[in-house]
Amino acid sequence: SIIKICTMLTPTFRLSQDEGFVYVVIHTPYVKIAEVDWVIAGNVFQFHVKPYFLRLTFEQELIEDGTEKAQYNVETGDFHVTLPKAAHVHFEDLDMQTLLLSRREKEESAKKTKIPVPKVEVISSSTTTVDGEVEEEKEEEERRLDKGKDY
Repeated sequence: SIIKICTMLTPTFRLSQDEGFVYVVIHTPYVKIAEVDWVIAGNVFQFHVKPYFLRLTFEQELIEDGTEKAQYNVETGDFHVTLPKAAHVHFEDLDMQTLLLSRREKEESAKKTKIPVPKVEVISSSTTTVDGEVEEEKEEEERRLDKGKDY
């Protein structure tokens, strides 16, 4: 039996921008172009082609308006991806690649450290023991309270 272990690699990449787009050049030599998958979701750009995986999380939102595109240069092994953004919005930290790569991890680890508050609503409750002592005490208490009420 052969066990195949696939390791995902983070490709080298560079970023630039103009008034309407963020440009990502991703170096992925010797890949099958037909297997490329990339997604824009809010402020996240994901790119995958075996054995490469890249996820960039920007502070600002990307836009899916049909002008997004990707081209592959076989000679250099580079994908040139054009990501639309809101006009005149300057994307900060494009030169801080490790920040763009790790931003999502920080958000998820922050979510993990928060202790979720359970949302439980008690509809009815009763406590019984083997000999019924607790139930008897409750009934006696209720009778005493009922006797003291003026109707």
